Amino acid sequence: MQIESHPSTQAKQSGWQRYQPYLTIASAVLAIILALFSFGFGRSINWLALNLTPIVGVSSFLLFVMLIPGWAAIRWLSPAQLLSRSERWALSWCVGIALPPISLNLFALVGLAINRWVIFGYALIGLLAAIWPAPRSTWTMRLNQLKTIRISGHGWLLLSIALVSLLQRMLAVRNLSVAQWNDAYHHTLITQLFLNNGGIFETWQPYAALNTFSYHYGFHANSAFLAWWSQLAATTSVLYTGQLHGVATTIMAYMLGRRLSGRPSVGMIAFALTSFYNLMPAFYVNWSRFTQLTGQIILVGLVVVWFMALEYPRFSWKLLGLATILTTGLLLTHYLVTLFAVVMVAMLILALLALRPTFEQLKQLSLRASVITIASALIAAPWLYTIIQSKLTAIARNYVTGYSSGYAATVATLDQIVPTYIKAPIMLLAVIGIWLAFAQRAWRMLLLVVWSLGIEILAVPYVFNLPISGIISGFAVSIMLYIPIIPLAAYPLGLLLDRFSSNWYLKGVAVVGLYGLIVWSTPWQTAIVNEQNRLLTSADEQAMAWIRTTTEPDARFLINGLSSYGDALIIADDGGMWIPFLTGRQTTIPPLTYGSEKSSDPKLDRDVYMLYDALRSTALESAEGIALLQKNQVDYIYTGPHMGQNAQNTQLNIQALRYRPEQFPIVYERDGVVIFAVKAQQ
Repeated sequence: MQIESHPSTQAKQSGWQRYQPYLTIASAVLAIILALFSFGFGRSINWLALNLTPIVGVSSFLLFVMLIPGWAAIRWLSPAQLLSRSERWALSWCVGIALPPISLNLFALVGLAINRWVIFGYALIGLLAAIWPAPRSTWTMRLNQLKTIRISGHGWLLLSIALVSLLQRMLAVRNLSVAQWNDAYHHTLITQLFLNNGGIFETWQPYAALNTFSYHYGFHANSAFLAWWSQLAATTSVLYTGQLHGVATTIMAYMLGRRLSGRPSVGMIAFALTSFYNLMPAFYVNWSRFTQLTGQIILVGLVVVWFMALEYPRFSWKLLGLATILTTGLLLTHYLVTLFAVVMVAMLILALLALRPTFEQLKQLSLRASVITIASALIAAPWLYTIIQSKLTAIARNYVTGYSSGYAATVATLDQIVPTYIKAPIMLLAVIGIWLAFAQRAWRMLLLVVWSLGIEILAVPYVFNLPISGIISGFAVSIMLYIPIIPLAAYPLGLLLDRFSSNWYLKGVAVVGLYGLIVWSTPWQTAIVNEQNRLLTSADEQAMAWIRTTTEPDARFLINGLSSYGDALIIADDGGMWIPFLTGRQTTIPPLTYGSEKSSDPKLDRDVYMLYDALRSTALESAEGIALLQKNQVDYIYTGPHMGQNAQNTQLNIQALRYRPEQFPIVYERDGVVIFAVKAQQ
């Protein structure tokens, strides 16, 4: 598992070592074959054949729109030899994901629209920047340099793990037409509105009566870029972008473990554990919490690059520029993960000051941090102004003043981490890793412990009398603790592997262990999608087709909902949520973002809440219920197969409606979907 070394430092190779790269390539191919057989070789080939076009689209997007532009930015904005090729490859995922939201921000600033040809141009610029000769070089020299590039055995292992992980995640969503759970809906709307408007928009029409857009949009920018590039539908693009970013988070485990430990083996083991053993981040697919996932990818890259920029012996504009890209990208991608970054960078600066407590060190750290922060704020200034003018500012103020203390009390608690978020063996290994880091005074690895504690504190600030309880939930913290904990768990295993690095038997055991993980993980990874979180079923999709062809264009549907966010918002709870997007008709529950966006109707939030609050105590078939429906201009009542899977008192009781066909005739009933028409009261 040795990384590539520079030619000038390579020792003379033995016969065995000469064939090691070929053996590693064969090993990588074997890993992919094992994954295919673990899923079912025939089913795998059939899936590949049926989905060849989107697979080619996603693969080419990954290479030309994510990795190559990311690699190019790193090439021009980092000093030579500071990063190995494997580290550049890993960081390319992060930088490539941070660039699309910045691009959308800049295009909106100059008033230009984005389309497919712009994305092709973006990819071409990235390719040219990746191969363009450096200053004081020529094309001949550059081409000769490119010809000498070889992928090391370590690099092939990285690629094989990444490919197997991507294969597992794509197979996991093979039966889904849209992403899971409630968040998927507004993620899809935002992506589609980007496509409709050529970038950042204001009005949510025709899908919702919202007239501002202040939601963090890094994930959606990437999803729109994929849709433009590959001509995928917004629904499919959201689904596949989420899975691509799921793979990227596992690669960030490699980056973090390797950089902080200084050992490629630690990074590789962290990569494998995150990809094939721990439940997180693979389980994110069931919540569609893709925005946080995207933020976590950029967070790791941000911390790594800030670390390099602050530690570099000289003031480097290149590194500061790279750190600015990642900081700006995170600001646009996820507001709460940006708070995690503030805590982690602050602790990093304090650690560097503690190691060298001099005025010169304080001056250098302050100068570099200020340059990155100010530059990022200037680039993101138009968007930051949008946020200040939005409802988000008032919402944050409510938390600080304690107005939302009821909701804060329900979310500002720490969840049990083991075994749901971190598996018990990983936690045990992490404890051993902490002990070894203390024993070896590996302060960089110990930063992972400090960061974990700092992030946990954000979930329970009331313990320290900080007036921000509820802004960050314990759940949001728990589902991301795999980021610092898994590299700690990989540390003792990496030390063991390096201790016996000359022992080929141990290396063979490690490779066999990797194969075992792949074979063991493929069945459960590809079956990780939880049907309980599937709001839009095939029965709902058939009903949508009927609604499109049968109902009036201005029809309005009452759909199932449940109370959420401390009973502050009503959110949809079955496939009826997708009616506006898939049919063009309207429903009684807007997308979840109605809680943070302004509406053309200033009473929208209150009206939605009052309707469903009344439905808790009012029977639909009663005179009061009929009057309530007519007051809210309801033409149809929609209930999907998902109804009843959550025991919430806001769900519609439709059984009594069957006994009132004169008032509520059933106009559609199939496979668990029931649609009632609402007759005008005489």
